[in-house]
Amino acid sequence: MTELDRKAAILESVLWWSPERAAWLARDWYLSNAAIVMRIRANQWEWFRRVGEKATTMGEYMEGIDKFLHGDPPRSTGAVDRDRTKKGWGYPGLAESLVETIRESAQPEASFRSEALETEAADLSGEQRKALKERAAVQQARAFVKALVMRVRAGSRDK
Repeated sequence: MTELDRKAAILESVLWWSPERAAWLARDWYLSNAAIVMRIRANQWEWFRRVGEKATTMGEYMEGIDKFLHGDPPRSTGAVDRDRTKKGWGYPGLAESLVETIRESAQPEASFRSEALETEAADLSGEQRKALKERAAVQQARAFVKALVMRVRAGSRDK
């Protein structure tokens, strides 16, 4: 293992975001949409959480989210299209709002951690740096979805 490979491995293990950020974004999104979210069965949220488990880039992850929500025409329909009453996944604007918040959660926060990561990653090649940022973004997006699903579960028990 070369020095740069070792440095890349160390940087990969470092959190570059505030760990609480995903939880706060999930809480805010949940509270803004709680009445609609509670109409969606808990097992569908668990299914949603598992989307894109093998994704290594944000593009792959968001493609999985899109397939879950909108399907893969003409072979299948997504959760939004199957909701004929438009009271759950098909509620106007819900899916778009969720996707937008997932993208927001994957953005690095301007902080000491992100600045330190940028400084340390300067020695890496452009490709290694891009791959590192992609993996970190996917991890953060997954953390948001996981926090959201946990919040939905907690909310469904409060009924």
